[in-house]
Amino acid sequence: QRLFALVLRLPGLASMEPEQVGSVPTDESAITQMCEVTGGRSYCVRTQRMLNQCLESLVQKIQSGVVINFEKTGPDPLPVEDGQPDISRPFGSQPWHSCHKLIYVRPNPKTGVPIGHWPVPESFWPDQNLPSLPPRTSHPVVRFSCVDCEPMVIDKLPFDKYELEPSPLTQYILERKSPHTCWQVFVTSSGKYNELGYPFGYLKASTTLTCVNLFVMPYNYPVLLPLLDDLFKVHKLKANLKWRQAFDSYLKTLPPYYL
Repeated sequence: QRLFALVLRLPGLASMEPEQVGSVPTDESAITQMCEVTGGRSYCVRTQRMLNQCLESLVQKIQSGVVINFEKTGPDPLPVEDGQPDISRPFGSQPWHSCHKLIYVRPNPKTGVPIGHWPVPESFWPDQNLPSLPPRTSHPVVRFSCVDCEPMVIDKLPFDKYELEPSPLTQYILERKSPHTCWQVFVTSSGKYNELGYPFGYLKASTTLTCVNLFVMPYNYPVLLPLLDDLFKVHKLKANLKWRQAFDSYLKTLPPYYL
């Protein structure tokens, strides 16, 4: 659930100055922080036109989905054009480095119920000796690496695809005009052997460059998919000892709730 607040600051007397056209600013009251924590925002409404604009915006935001914190990990990407650093680009944190936005979870057109094959990993490794599970954050924190990778899919393995709500992150990815590469996503502490965890999917611009999608795959999919591809195409579903050993090694990196 997201909180959106319309803070009415309509003056008692109509202003004689021409009205500014543009986006409605956030309000400076304490409710703004509460809205931002939930993935929403506040609107400081000073005119009737602003009120109508806000209502139209809110109607478009009525979508079923899940709020996710997208956080950048590692260095910024090199520009796509020539691969050289852009010295004109300001250093430090940029708006697209951290976005608190929705992914749209749309129902299956045949059943009316959303279908998902793979979870977003937990931010801890389950241990049977723990007296209780660690508390979750309200919204998952998904970290993305800006290293260009090749999107991976195979015919016999399903995946989940979720469109991201427009944000500075989606705008940045679309402006790079690179629909044939992707950025891997991680959940910190989801793995047993490394702090960042293993990739469980990737962010990728659509082929038409109209939106950005989150592809959710099996955990540590860059290892699993080539193994399954070999099993189907090379071994014809008759795994040899070497393949079984490689698959056993993969299973050791897998959180137990995937099994």
